Amino acid sequence: MPGINDPGQALVALVAAAGISVVGLPGPSAVPLAVAVAGFPVTSFTYVGFLPGRSAERRRLLRENGWTGHAIVAFESPHRLLPSLRDVQTVLGSRQISVCRELTKLYEEIFRGTAADALTHFERPRGEFTLVIEAAEQPFPDAAEGRSELAAFLTAQVKAGAGGRDAVAAAVTRFGIPRREAYRAWQEHTGQSTESR
Repeated sequence: MPGINDPGQALVALVAAAGISVVGLPGPSAVPLAVAVAGFPVTSFTYVGFLPGRSAERRRLLRENGWTGHAIVAFESPHRLLPSLRDVQTVLGSRQISVCRELTKLYEEIFRGTAADALTHFERPRGEFTLVIEAAEQPFPDAAEGRSELAAFLTAQVKAGAGGRDAVAAAVTRFGIPRREAYRAWQEHTGQSTESR
């Protein structure tokens, strides 16, 4: 340990790619241990605790933290793992994810793949889970799905009679994106500044 941001990380990736088990030594927290054995580069990460129980709040958190250039590390319970993985797949797509189960315990398991792969693998989840989700390669507005969803939302705001400031504020709340990104999308979509109605 720690195997984070040092040559140990490259070694873990090579060993994991060869299909050989990687076992981390117990530490004070599952967070650095999960990052160390993730099997893909993690140069920085945001720890978000347990993911929210409601899908809408969970998706918002994933949008808010999923386009910052940092990996996401989160805890999850067995009964919420599958809904959370579905939301990760919907919001963040086919990024690499490491699903660490029961770290340092008898039934320790480290699954590496995409959220879709993990959904197939964990049919009946048991135990405590720590998720490490790969960082984004590009910001939210450049992702086709996110841009389309944001444009549809802004169209609905215009139809509802919202002004620029209100529409941008609503987009920031709805998608968890920085105000400057919501403002840029508003300008591109309407050709107006936020001062216009």
